[in-house]
Amino acid sequence: MNSKVFLFIIILSTEILSNENIKYTLGGTAEILQSRFIQENSQSKTSVFGAIDYSYFKAFLEKRNEIFYGSGQIQNKYFFLSAGHRYKAIPGFYLLRDKKFYSAFQNPETGIIPQPLERSVWAGGFFSGWGFGVFMGKNISENNLSYYLKSPKDQFAVTYSPETKYGTLYLDFRNLKFDDKKGEPEFTISSQILGDKKNYYGYINPKLIVPRQGIETEVSIYREDKGNLFAMNSDKSQIDKNTNAVFVKISRYHYDRIEAFQERKPGSIESVYGFNTALISGNLGAFCVKGRWYEKKDLEEEKQTSDTLAGGFGYEYRLKSTEFLLGVEERKNRDKLLEFKLTLKPIPNWKFEISSVVQSEENKFKSLFEQWSDGENVNTILTDRKAIFKLKTSGSFLVFNISGSRKKDGKGEVYFANFQFKTEF
Repeated sequence: MNSKVFLFIIILSTEILSNENIKYTLGGTAEILQSRFIQENSQSKTSVFGAIDYSYFKAFLEKRNEIFYGSGQIQNKYFFLSAGHRYKAIPGFYLLRDKKFYSAFQNPETGIIPQPLERSVWAGGFFSGWGFGVFMGKNISENNLSYYLKSPKDQFAVTYSPETKYGTLYLDFRNLKFDDKKGEPEFTISSQILGDKKNYYGYINPKLIVPRQGIETEVSIYREDKGNLFAMNSDKSQIDKNTNAVFVKISRYHYDRIEAFQERKPGSIESVYGFNTALISGNLGAFCVKGRWYEKKDLEEEKQTSDTLAGGFGYEYRLKSTEFLLGVEERKNRDKLLEFKLTLKPIPNWKFEISSVVQSEENKFKSLFEQWSDGENVNTILTDRKAIFKLKTSGSFLVFNISGSRKKDGKGEVYFANFQFKTEF
């Protein structure tokens, strides 16, 4: 299949390469993972690519580690056709993704680089803005056709494979307003769900903002399966298979908030409930106090239940896209926790993020930590790592993220770095 795709791309490319309206993109990825306590132990990955975009035609040539791939796409207002390892007819991060690689460039304002895919072929048409058609892809539909449907503006998409009973759902509705008046409530929902009835994973993240009252309500519901959901998390051992979790946060002017988190997995349920309130607040931020209640139930060993209360304080600042948090917490059972978070947008289209959690070696209860799932969405997890550190910088031509964590009882560390770049001309 690869040789046919290469031949198709070369023949078509020679006819248009001299045209001045072509957009060229070059880029690559370098990644390294080192660890003493996860299965991969130590590995590195590299990729380089070149792409052209001309009118109705796109082509993508790349090398992932030692393997070359080619992809092509033809699209106009009537039909869609693609083949290879980069292009597909519907939006979404996960479907047919090559699990060893990912594209961090997902901002439409600075240019999207399609996700690295397993081999697939797509063919379809358009009617009144809706897209529909068929596709075949590795491990999903290799012998029989699968079907897809998507809405205008890529806000909704579904696929289904009769061969494997594998389906997907994609939702992306941003800043929906109940009324056009300024200060009226806004609703956002994003979701990706993939799999069959027995084995599936995904998330749904609804959010409601009432600007006039300064109220934000955020809900995050997710199900992990075999490490597929948290694709950008280098330490897969933090998330167990078949983990279900719900996180709810209601805040007023950010500093006053309540939250609830519950994680269910085979054999146990762990929950965290808490509040945060500002003692002193102003233009320079707020000094806050907080309280939490931790509970865990062991469903296998005589249904044992344990819990503890916690109190803490910290300094927080938030203004538009700038956010800072530094807080400490001590629990009744003498567990200790330090939290740090910083988010900045120093210039347009550039974002800088740091987050960290440091826990006592003897902590009996896990702590909450925000984890990227697909690069654009964040879901909250429970972690027992003694220390975690994440740094991410993303911009128009460069994205890199660095993370490290240390397991309890001195059992080892994991260090991860991913560097991606692109240039367009």
